[in-house]
Amino acid sequence: HTPDKEVRLNATRLLHAGHYLGYACLRENASVPGFVDRVWEFLERTALLSPEECAAMKNRGSMRWASQECFSLTYRTLSHGASKDAASGESANNVGEVLTMLAEKVLKCRAMIEDVFNLTDMPIPFLYYHLVNAILLFYLMILAYTAAFVGRYVSIPGYFCGTLAMLGMRESANCMADPLG
Repeated sequence: HTPDKEVRLNATRLLHAGHYLGYACLRENASVPGFVDRVWEFLERTALLSPEECAAMKNRGSMRWASQECFSLTYRTLSHGASKDAASGESANNVGEVLTMLAEKVLKCRAMIEDVFNLTDMPIPFLYYHLVNAILLFYLMILAYTAAFVGRYVSIPGYFCGTLAMLGMRESANCMADPLG
């Protein structure tokens, strides 16, 4: 015994629409002219959302809100299917439990997408960035001072490698701090 086909199709299409809207509204895409209109056209053309659903979501809020709303609708669809299965009394294969478990996974997925939004909205604090750079430069000055008093030419390649490694890690950290542009 499997869940109702309508429940499966609605949950699947809303889940896909939520993911698509979630990743489409990240910061790097917001600056592309006409991008938002193309997203809504794609969702209508692929029947992930009906024209009425698209119009209602466009009028009520941003794509970020629409993504969260799609996840909420998915959760409600699965929860309704689980309660309908429990009311029918035919749950030989625990379909209601499976739908309830899937609904919980949808909530976790929604929370993960929201975490992505929160991370992209929160840059590294200005003071923290400059404090770490000051500490790095202080470390490199101490390393140069130490290498100068060793009194051998062997310290030059050692200083070069140490400096290259530290500045390379700083550049890698800068790239990881804002991976989406």
